[in-house]
Amino acid sequence: MCNFFKSRLISITSKILLVQVLFVFTINDSCVFAKKKRTQKKYERVGILQKGKDISGKKNVFIIDKASFSIRFYNHVCSDSQFYATRIAVFSNKDQIPTIRKGMKFSAISCFKPGTGMAASRELGYTALKIAPAAHHYLFYQNEESKRVNKIGESGMFSLFEFNVDSLNIEGQIESMSQTEINHLYMLVLIDRNLNNVIDKGECQKIAIQIKDKD
Repeated sequence: MCNFFKSRLISITSKILLVQVLFVFTINDSCVFAKKKRTQKKYERVGILQKGKDISGKKNVFIIDKASFSIRFYNHVCSDSQFYATRIAVFSNKDQIPTIRKGMKFSAISCFKPGTGMAASRELGYTALKIAPAAHHYLFYQNEESKRVNKIGESGMFSLFEFNVDSLNIEGQIESMSQTEINHLYMLVLIDRNLNNVIDKGECQKIAIQIKDKD
């Protein structure tokens, strides 16, 4: 009888230990998944900065002053064989923004299809943010001699880039941010991180910017 109870006790103890081990593995897996998800969101985020401060944006809606601002995002540095570009299309009216769905090819999107990337100065890049519903800014960084955006840091396998906006180009007229009469800007920021020319999850962000009048 004693041996029977000992066997039962050993069996119960083993099961308890197994449950504890499984619980620990489940917690660890959950923590790893949560950390991975936070990291992914960090790299997908598009930031708006003004006067050196990160503007807090709820659901990608940012409120800024009538002053220069910067757009920050993560992408890869270009190489001779792999050209990683960030595409930014700018609209004055949210009704102009094309419908974007996961799995869409760039060729099916009016502002991102082939031939819609806007030319820029070789030395200066883009000197103003152009409002053009059927075109986009084509931003890249290969090195300090070949770039249209500034590299300001690195994180993991990605680099952090910054595109400074001092002026707006509205139908060919240049307005400084401090003098503009525009109250709203809408942007699509597309980053094709796997170079498949298809919109995958987290690769395209809709951004709304409200520009406050000066007090």
